[in-house]
Amino acid sequence: AKKERFGADNILAEQEYTEVEQKLTFIVTQKEDLEKSIASLRETLKELENTALERFTDTFVKVNQNFQKYFQYLFGGGVAEVRMMDDANPLEAGIELFAQPPGKRTQHVLLLSGGERALASMAFLIALFSVSPSPFLILDEGDAALDDANVERFLELVSRLKKEIQVILITHNRRTMENASTLI
Repeated sequence: AKKERFGADNILAEQEYTEVEQKLTFIVTQKEDLEKSIASLRETLKELENTALERFTDTFVKVNQNFQKYFQYLFGGGVAEVRMMDDANPLEAGIELFAQPPGKRTQHVLLLSGGERALASMAFLIALFSVSPSPFLILDEGDAALDDANVERFLELVSRLKKEIQVILITHNRRTMENASTLI
């Protein structure tokens, strides 16, 4: 009676068991491979993050030094600095530019006058460019907000840059056009 309650004998049970066991073995193997791949990817990601952090930090220091140098050149002195907005997470943080033109107090670049802001921005742009230079540099109306004295310092910087790279200036400034070697 007990046997009858179980129902009919399944003569394919052994074969079905073997098939299910093979599928289970395949799935377990796939799972182990996936877990190894995930661990490998996490390790690679950590290496990439470390490399990115190292390169970013190195570049940040170089840009900061160059920003100070070009700022002093364009302003005839003063202090400039690039600061991270969040030191704890540099790869996700933004940056801010602070400047102290000669005879003024340190302030955010956005609080400078139009000409000072243009010069400080130019110093930062050239600082970035000098860390990772290309064969040419295109500046569109970089001198538009500058007065005559600042245009002269800007042109001196362009003359220095022209010794190493090709500089293309888009300008309406008469003094800048007079200084160009080719006018189009």
